Amino acid sequence: MSRKPLPKPSKRPRLVQRFLAGKYINATHSIFVAIIRKMGRYVGVFLTLDLVKHQTYLWMENNGYLDHSWLN
Repeated sequence: MSRKPLPKPSKRPRLVQRFLAGKYINATHSIFVAIIRKMGRYVGVFLTLDLVKHQTYLWMENNGYLDHSWLN
């Protein structure tokens, strides 16, 4: 089973473009969760699950949900 390539960035919906550009990493918890829920309909069509996970990681890191103190 082969995977279809994702569309070019200019063909992606604006919400997906903004999400992938990191426009929501400073959003409040409730707004970010709403955006993630909207991304569900686009996974596999306009973005991959790995891209969603990466943006979620960046949001968590930016908003203090990740504790890196154990690294020190």
